Amino acid sequence: MCALLRLRTGWVVALAVTLSAMGATAQAIAGAEARGRGMVVAQAADEHSPKASNQQNKAQQKQQYIEILRSQVRGLLREGNLKGALSLLDSEIAKDRANTELYLLRASVYCFAEQLVACDNDVSRAIAADPNFVAAYLYRALVRLDLHQIRDALSDCETAVRLAPDLPAPYNCRGMVYRSMRDFATAISEFELALRKDAKFAPAHFNKGVTYAMQNQRDAALASFSAAIELDATHDDWFLERGKVLVAKAEIAAGRADFAKALALNDQNITAAASLQALQVAEALDVLSGKK
Repeated sequence: MCALLRLRTGWVVALAVTLSAMGATAQAIAGAEARGRGMVVAQAADEHSPKASNQQNKAQQKQQYIEILRSQVRGLLREGNLKGALSLLDSEIAKDRANTELYLLRASVYCFAEQLVACDNDVSRAIAADPNFVAAYLYRALVRLDLHQIRDALSDCETAVRLAPDLPAPYNCRGMVYRSMRDFATAISEFELALRKDAKFAPAHFNKGVTYAMQNQRDAALASFSAAIELDATHDDWFLERGKVLVAKAEIAAGRADFAKALALNDQNITAAASLQALQVAEALDVLSGKK
């Protein structure tokens, strides 16, 4: 699985999870792409015209189709049936080669399987078919970070900023790239810019926490992780990272609680399980040595 994607989003089993954690909600991305294509209807009367209603119905049907397919893919991956998931998507793409979201969904499966080059190729196909596909640029940027293609990753983030300047996700993306370059000050500035776009954008709080933790600024990291979790308590890795900081601050009970929450959200989080076990071993050794 892509290390960077796992760190940013938790257990990636579907593209929906990834985009949600990046802040690229379907509604926000759809709005940004519509603006990019000049398709926003300015007048309320136009929005309720037969033509507009027909377009909305088609968009809703397409989204429902993608959600159903995504659910099927998620189920196959949970069963360990990677071949079946790819075969299903190959079949659907053969029926509709113009559907860019299908390429992006198949890319997420390739990334889940750690086939990063194939993942990058599929996201690039989606972008070639639709140069205004904001979500694809955001996704490809993370994949390219894992491929150590830093300049290309930054370029994708910059394109997303240009296409969707009012969304926080592109700035969050750019901050992650700068952090990978160990330009921590610029990274923090980018995350703060994302939060100025949307103060409740949890991923930027989380990424600020990661950046502070990398500099051993534990109090700042703890505050940022806590802000992220207060807004969105569904990501196992967010609890894991906060737990690490708490343990480093000698707040063992609180750290243990966060590791347990991470495992409750995702029983496949190996690091959380190992961290809990390490705490248990340490406590047992303390008892044996008479420290407790």
